[in-house]
Formats: sequence, structure tokens, C-alpha cells
Amino acid sequence: MRCVDAIRAVVPIGCAEFPDYTFEELSIAEIAQIVPLKSLLIEHLQSAPLFVPFFAGRDITYVKEENERRKSRYFVARDNGKTIAFIEITASGENFVGDAPEMTNICGAYMLPEYRGSGVYTKLLAVLLEKIRSEGYTLCGVDFESFNPTARSFWLKHFTAYTYSMTRRIDERIYRANESE
Repeated sequence: MRCVDAIRAVVPIGCAEFPDYTFEELSIAEIAQIVPLKSLLIEHLQSAPLFVPFFAGRDITYVKEENERRKSRYFVARDNGKTIAFIEITASGENFVGDAPEMTNICGAYMLPEYRGSGVYTKLLAVLLEKIRSEGYTLCGVDFESFNPTARSFWLKHFTAYTYSMTRRIDERIYRANESE
């Protein structure tokens, strides 16, 4: 398996409160705050066990251009003013299901490793869901690499998978095996 598409109804999720943290949507003028986290996301995708050859830019110019092209929105969690996590959403998903007008799609997400497992990311997701619910969305989608244990374990707690994509690699040794025939 390569990629999983998952979906959920936009309904509240139970989670702990984090009064010392800030959760909010960024304005376009504030998106520079997520550049360091986007760089860490790329490093995460390129490292073991994922080895995803992801070569997107890691500077503010690239992020702004990408944001303009995709019309992204960013939700962040902050600890004492430090941005520790983000979720990026767009109107369109990775397949035709994600293009439904009542649906928005998570297309980027990252949290600093030292905060994982704390419940803060679930709270960030809850804030995002409440915001999009107030805007009339009834469905939220996400896609992630099935071989990314961090993403898989989080997203499948809150979303239901509806497609699994596979990539098959033909072992090049088959050519040699057929040469003798």
C-alpha cells in the first residue's frame, strides 16, 4: 500500500483542553511561521522508514507561491508563542471524492516530535473541525502515506479510510529470468 484516503463527518471530537496553548487559523500575512515546520515535514518524509523523494522548496517564497496556487489555509498550535504544529487544508483533495463542495481536505500536517502524544494535536484538529463546521462544511478528508507510522496512527483514530492506493514495482530480475527462454 502506498497512500490512504480517509474521511470523517465534521462533528466535534472529545479532547483535553490546553489553556496554556494557542490554537488559531493563520492569516496570509502570518504563513511565514510555518516554514520551519514545513521544512521539518519534508525531512520527516525523506527519512526512514518513508524515503519519499519530496523536493519542494523550503523557503517563504515557495510556501507563499504554493499557498497562492492551492489556496491553502493553515491552522496552528502554539506553546508560549512558539509554533509547534500546523494543519493545512484546501478545497480539493487527492481524488474526485475530495472535490465535493461540502468537503474540505487536510493536505499537510506536522507537529514537533517532542509534543506528539500529548493530545495537543487532537485539540488542533478539534479547533479546525469547529471552524469548518461553522462555515457549513459537513465532511473533512485527509490523505497520508500508509507506511508513515506517525500519520497512520493519528489519522485512523479520527478518520475512516475509504481508499488504499498501491504501487507495484516489477523486480528487474524478471528480465534475466526470461532471457533463458
